[in-house]
Amino acid sequence: DRISDFGLQSSNAGSVFTNNGMITIGSNGTVSNSGIFVNQSASFSNSSLGSIQINNANVNWWTKAIAVSGATFANTGLIVMGNLFQNSGGISIESAGTFTNNASGIVQAHHTFYNGIQVVHSGSVCTNHGSILMGTIGSLGYNGILAEQSASFTNSISGSIEINNVNPNWWSRGIMLSASGAFSNAGSIQLGNLLSNTTGIFVDGSGGFTNTSDGT
Repeated sequence: DRISDFGLQSSNAGSVFTNNGMITIGSNGTVSNSGIFVNQSASFSNSSLGSIQINNANVNWWTKAIAVSGATFANTGLIVMGNLFQNSGGISIESAGTFTNNASGIVQAHHTFYNGIQVVHSGSVCTNHGSILMGTIGSLGYNGILAEQSASFTNSISGSIEINNVNPNWWSRGIMLSASGAFSNAGSIQLGNLLSNTTGIFVDGSGGFTNTSDGT
């Protein structure tokens, strides 16, 4: 807590961080940069035993709870962001980074000024096989999920997504696809089932949304 840079950083090829316990960041003070930053071909794994809680990553507009840049992040456990205090952003996957939420993985994003999950730049991929829950504790300001600049998001047949409370602004969206961002759904998506969103799914600027035959 009260961190002037990253709460936790894993950098460079061959660097591996595995969490089998509990990580708590920002409960007692602000985080100036991202809570967890994984970059330069490093990898981070939150195992089925792992629990991560990140709050107060909100000093700068670029501050994120979790940022994955040209690296990999796999979650099989629990990640909760913004349950106590607002983060500027939830999870950011960029520069051909990958984030995978495995079948037993749970990701929660609440109280974000910008996006709950954003995937940007060509080659950046977010895949959900587990559960993603947004907005039930506090609102998300811009988008629940944003995919843009040729990035992609896949919700697999086992994946479940619930997005609520994305409503502070007229431009707030549950799911936003722009600048050739792509979304493929073969699982379950619920938007506004508990609390209202300004808009559900918004496709713009050559973005694409595909709901497959298994998708609901």
